[in-house]
Amino acid sequence: SSSSSSSSSRGHRVARRQQPGAGAASAVDEYVFDFGGQRGKSLSEVIRSEPKYVEWLIDERVYENRDNLRRALEAHSLLGGHSSASVDPSHLANPLPPAGEYTFTFGKYQGKSLTAVMASEDGKSFVEFLIERRAYEKGKFPGLREALEDHGLLGVQAKQHRTEAPSFAPKPKAPVRAAVEDISADIFKLPRGLLLHRVYSCETSWKGNHYEPRGWRRGRWTYVANVAGGTKLLACNLDGSADGPPRPGCEEIQETDLSSEQYANLVSTLLDVEAEESKRWERPPSATLKHMHWNIELRPRFNFRGLVAGEAEPYMSVTMVHELVPPENLNLGALQASEEVADALVGVKVYPVRTEKGDPGQIYQICPREPDQVLQLTEAKREQMLAINMTERSRRSWRDAPLGALIVSVAKHCNREGGFRLDYLASDLRPSLSSINQQKLQQVPALEWTTIAMGIKKDTSMPSKRQSLVAEELERLRAKLGWQHSLQRVSRGTPSSITFGHLSKPTAVFGGGHRGVPTGTAVYGHLQRSGPFRIAATSTRRIGRLRGLLLGEASSTEMRRAGEILAEVRAELRTFGVEFAPALGDDEAMSWDSIGLDSLAGALDAADLGPEDAVLLFGARSLGSMAEAIRNRIKHECLLRGSTDEPRHLANQWVDFANDGVWKTQQSSRYSIQNVCIGMLSKLGHT
Repeated sequence: SSSSSSSSSRGHRVARRQQPGAGAASAVDEYVFDFGGQRGKSLSEVIRSEPKYVEWLIDERVYENRDNLRRALEAHSLLGGHSSASVDPSHLANPLPPAGEYTFTFGKYQGKSLTAVMASEDGKSFVEFLIERRAYEKGKFPGLREALEDHGLLGVQAKQHRTEAPSFAPKPKAPVRAAVEDISADIFKLPRGLLLHRVYSCETSWKGNHYEPRGWRRGRWTYVANVAGGTKLLACNLDGSADGPPRPGCEEIQETDLSSEQYANLVSTLLDVEAEESKRWERPPSATLKHMHWNIELRPRFNFRGLVAGEAEPYMSVTMVHELVPPENLNLGALQASEEVADALVGVKVYPVRTEKGDPGQIYQICPREPDQVLQLTEAKREQMLAINMTERSRRSWRDAPLGALIVSVAKHCNREGGFRLDYLASDLRPSLSSINQQKLQQVPALEWTTIAMGIKKDTSMPSKRQSLVAEELERLRAKLGWQHSLQRVSRGTPSSITFGHLSKPTAVFGGGHRGVPTGTAVYGHLQRSGPFRIAATSTRRIGRLRGLLLGEASSTEMRRAGEILAEVRAELRTFGVEFAPALGDDEAMSWDSIGLDSLAGALDAADLGPEDAVLLFGARSLGSMAEAIRNRIKHECLLRGSTDEPRHLANQWVDFANDGVWKTQQSSRYSIQNVCIGMLSKLGHT
């Protein structure tokens, strides 16, 4: 029988299969884990004590590279596809549904058909979630894949037994209701008078991007760029401790000198900086997730952005995401102090451990080794570090660490010339649990990272919970900054208030007028079956050239991959009817080493690219912290290359080689290349 939810289904599966099938070898009980958190325990013992861990081993197919483990799981009847003779069908957690309409056997839609679920917006979101998580691939929900295919929601060919094409008619939509009836969004009206202390306008030579407000703290001053023009910085002393300007040449300005847009951007950026600089981890976590023997905390992180609405009135939107915070015992201390390991750790994001001053909440990246850097702990290095003023917790680590322990150098921005670096014992560093960081950790020798955290899922708060957390954070920041005015959330019940409503999700139209849900891999499936939408049935998308431009000092591997990706994208686009003008050298990406923002227009000139062309922009790993500014600037330059005769510009897509886990191989980049092609098709829609 089916369980009442997907989580309980996972929890029961091992329990139902844990009895070995007939003829199971007695040697099964002798299998002992030689990796991960269950090292030294037998499989039978782990099945009894940690069934979810065994579930995870099977779901992530950890056994594929471990023959002894695979045979042991087969003998326990836990791999139905490998030992079907000894598997009792009644042990299956999800028996096959009856023929006909697919009926959900899990989750909040248990007992409802796929057609009924797709009839509501919430149901569509649920199905989109299943598709994005590829739940249909894991064999836990028999019949789900076929049902999704029948509804035209997966990027696969129709089954052979189909007698007619699937219908892409839009399903009836249920009215959208706000989670809290009176609240329309996490948007707040900003009253005037929040700038309690002096504000100065200063000339700047700042080289970051000039397209969105950016702020940072330096001493007593908070600086905000891109609010008062590209050559101006606004400097604010938020605690009133400064009597004059931060430096000569700065001019005091009044709040009334700022437009509504400038005021909204300045206030929201000040909150961004204050939230980042303050010890935001001192608040209790939203939730704690148990994963194996680690307690992973979910910590909220907020972002504030100014906007203008109505009669040019200042507002602010607040967004919140959760970050997974690793505990102290999930650290890098078990790694050997070798050059191979140290080089593999370069670029990994880490958090320092908690000290008596609290959890620092700062994230650093591990930097490349310098020529004179000490890799292993020696008595001389220990004495050098103990002579430095540090917290008692750090002092205890350096005093008690064994000789030969791994030492790494970290910084907020490793590539910044003259930047400040810190030496840390690897045992005092906790790795970030972001997906990109975990992909990097999988490349570290002797680190069994796939046995640690790949199964962790982020919690998503309900709207009411999110609104409560946002309100608490705003109140905390308001009190810290001394603001007397409260920030009023926009609501339908407030007279003369601007209402920010919800837009219903659109239905995408493809070739031949076919319609489908524009989400996840389903989009590419619709494109493969029906082709892209065309205004005229005989129209063909024609562009001049498709070139590749590799920005930054690139390695030979990056040069090779850029050429391979360029060829794959060109071949995919041709299957959708996009034609290119052939040109010598277009099969190889052109390299542009200069990363000065003002030089990027020259890169497009050197590649001889105009509004009738398209370009794949590859960002080399060497760009480091400059990658975002370079991406924004080069895309802006592509927009400037427009045509005065036709509404078109240089179409482009960005590929970030810093994301090794995605772009390293052809296999790992399969879905990302599909996304690049979808993006390029949408940008070529006006051709």
